Amino acid sequence: MREIKLFTDSCSDLPKKIRDKYDISYFRFNFMKNGEEREADLDWRSITPSELYDGLRDGDHLYTLPALELNIYRKMVSYVKKDCDIIYLACPEVLSKTIVKARRIAEKVLDEYPDARIEVIDSYNASMGIGLIAEKTGKMIQDGLTFDEIVENTKALRNRLNQYAAVGTLTYLSRANRINASAAILGNLLNLKPILTADVVGRQAALGQIRGREASLNRVADLFCAAIEEPETQNVYIMHADCKEDALHLQELVEARGVKPKSFKIGDFGPIVGIATGPGTVCIFGFGKEVTFKGE
Repeated sequence: MREIKLFTDSCSDLPKKIRDKYDISYFRFNFMKNGEEREADLDWRSITPSELYDGLRDGDHLYTLPALELNIYRKMVSYVKKDCDIIYLACPEVLSKTIVKARRIAEKVLDEYPDARIEVIDSYNASMGIGLIAEKTGKMIQDGLTFDEIVENTKALRNRLNQYAAVGTLTYLSRANRINASAAILGNLLNLKPILTADVVGRQAALGQIRGREASLNRVADLFCAAIEEPETQNVYIMHADCKEDALHLQELVEARGVKPKSFKIGDFGPIVGIATGPGTVCIFGFGKEVTFKGE
């Protein structure tokens, strides 16, 4: 039986401890900071969180770049040559075209190595939404499930992952072309805070806008507590963009509503997600009710 190698990418924000435990590798995206290209490393070796977020606040010009096709090809080939099949749990196509490149590259590799199997899966999620699915996929690999069983079960998990985010300011969503500039200016003037979620295909869509930070965090807690199922069996992640106190406060709000997961894990967004959302964003992740929401 061939071994199975699991990949994700820089959008997953998957902690090193979990990557090491399940032997998960990731395709690295890059980003540009004031004209200098840097690697979007999940362990923050190319830049520190404070340097990135302080730079955004100070007006640094940052934007993200997809994974390089040559790097994806070389990594796929290196594992196929070791008699490994490959599963790549990717950043959603609605957010990045890396998955389109990966599918094309996978076809090329399979033409060259027809005995191999490669599955490129759209995760329909971002940040630890991808990470939590990847963790379960890694466990399935360790438990010895077949390639087809793992692919089927992984795909079934995608719309069971619930994520809700409170955004600190609309400025950075505007810079990332998620909303138009005039809407961002007006929203900031009115102190409006959008509540974001991943819809059925991974589009980061607004569920509405709340006036004020405290109200937005409470709304996120309400939505998450209504969606999560069997919290006592899972670790809930709260990721943040340079606003750890807000992340801890969100944890308190969830606990106050009677939801008691196995544990809460607080972490930093990785560089790719952090650049897109900007400082002040906090998001909570856990498995629960099926996602049926379709954003615009």
